[in-house]
Amino acid sequence: MGDQLGRDRHARDARLAGTAARIFGTAIALVGLVHAIFGEAATRLFPLWPDVLPGRPYWAHAAGLALGVFGTMVALGRRPREAALGIAGIVALAVLALHLPRAVESAAPGNAWLSVLKFSALAAGAILVARVFPGRPHLNGAVVTRLAAWLLAAFLAYSGYVHLRHTAAVTRLLPAWMPWQMFWVAFTGVALIAGGLGLLVARTARVAATLTSVMIAGFFVLVHIPRTLNDVTGSTGWLELGESTAYCMLALILATAVRGERTG
Repeated sequence: MGDQLGRDRHARDARLAGTAARIFGTAIALVGLVHAIFGEAATRLFPLWPDVLPGRPYWAHAAGLALGVFGTMVALGRRPREAALGIAGIVALAVLALHLPRAVESAAPGNAWLSVLKFSALAAGAILVARVFPGRPHLNGAVVTRLAAWLLAAFLAYSGYVHLRHTAAVTRLLPAWMPWQMFWVAFTGVALIAGGLGLLVARTARVAATLTSVMIAGFFVLVHIPRTLNDVTGSTGWLELGESTAYCMLALILATAVRGERTG
């Protein structure tokens, strides 16, 4: 009886992870499409490239197009493992070549380091997505899960710190109708830090990952959709929709991976 329940639970987790991985691919395809259209004007994942780079204005378009193709492949299940690793490679290259040098140069904690942690977590998460699908190359499940958990935890905790340190600035991102805005920003900061710490403790990791996914879904509905509707022709809102969806799905996949690691 217990073995059958375990198999049923594993099958449900596998289906959930598979669905989340395909939605992740769709979200990355959206992020890639926006970058392919707006190029250097969309400076989130691909901030301005070095002036010395030949053909500089076209690199953001090309990288966005590649992400769009890889994301679509994951969403459609066409060589999804290789496509997810391609996403991880592009995002990791953006972190190392574009975000990290700016963060080191800035020295002080701020948005530059937040971007490093944010997109490092996305790169590791894409490798976690690759593990959802069978195939080669072989990926060590425990190592990939822990890497994704640690980087997502660091991003969440640092985001929480930013919310608490720059409460007034973050409040301006909320819709005007929302009451007690300062309270909700502070509450969100604490919740982000708690979620990050929870991912690092085996006993609470699955709950923390699941609740993190729910929290990001809340951001999607309450913050990102209204911001996108206020400027449907701009790039920022669409990128926020794609990124928040991607992180929401990564947290769900991580929840299933953590349970599989504990029961496997």
